[in-house]
Amino acid sequence: MPPHRPHDDARRIAAALRARRPVTDAELDALLPPELRARSAEYWTPVAVATTAAGWLTDHGATRLLDVGAGAGKFATIAAALGELRVVGIERRAHLVDAARSLARSLGVAAQATFVVGDLDAVRLDEHDALYLYNPFSEGFYPRGSRLDDTVDVGPSRAQADIDRIERALSSLAPGVRLVTYRGYGGRVPDSYELLHTADFDGGRLRCWQQGRTRGGGWFLEEDAQGRS
Repeated sequence: MPPHRPHDDARRIAAALRARRPVTDAELDALLPPELRARSAEYWTPVAVATTAAGWLTDHGATRLLDVGAGAGKFATIAAALGELRVVGIERRAHLVDAARSLARSLGVAAQATFVVGDLDAVRLDEHDALYLYNPFSEGFYPRGSRLDDTVDVGPSRAQADIDRIERALSSLAPGVRLVTYRGYGGRVPDSYELLHTADFDGGRLRCWQQGRTRGGGWFLEEDAQGRS
């Protein structure tokens, strides 16, 4: 029997994603470093959620997706593997960006899924026609001992400032921009966005929106950490 090689698993998983065949979270997470694999269920998008979200975005014509708080790259690489989306993931922790880039190479999507070390200052939201937010700032409100690690400052004041910044940016993005939230993002969605899709998963609610006009006149939805309004 020939020896088992991890890159064989990666090729099989990538082929399954492209063919829209089922892939389990355990299979995908096995491509991550062991210390990150153990935290995946808590911090990173489940495969079923990622495939649903990417399908919605592709169906609505999105091509340039920004994943805010990309973590180890699970959502971004799945979205890239599923179709024509080009994904940029921003992540403050450099070791997670290293893991995300490695995952993208393993799945053969490094040309479509790129990762940047930094915060919201590192990218321009208006250069993308879709945004993905998996409650990326909630960690800042956790007790210090419950956070992923202490390599970056993710305290409450920083988290709230990021939420406020996303709120302001959403209201001014161009008509046609798509927004996907999983378990919310801690802030409100402007009334200029039309809700296109909703799906419930064991971990929370997934929603897809589209900007209808700039400068919405108010705010109409705020979700808690479980995606409940």
